[in-house]
Amino acid sequence: MNGAVKRTVTTTARVDRFDLSVKGNGDKRDVVTVTVTVSDGTANSAPTSASATVR
Repeated sequence: MNGAVKRTVTTTARVDRFDLSVKGNGDKRDVVTVTVTVSDGTANSAPTSASATVR
């Protein structure tokens, strides 16, 4: 996705989804990276990332 940020979410939910079937959210062979930072309202964790290639 050429380094473009497609979504930024702040939530207390334990589950979230990013729909790759929506045009512009990722094409075959794009690498999608998810980065998560956890906060308890006072302290923040270091960012953690995982990547996957769209098939």
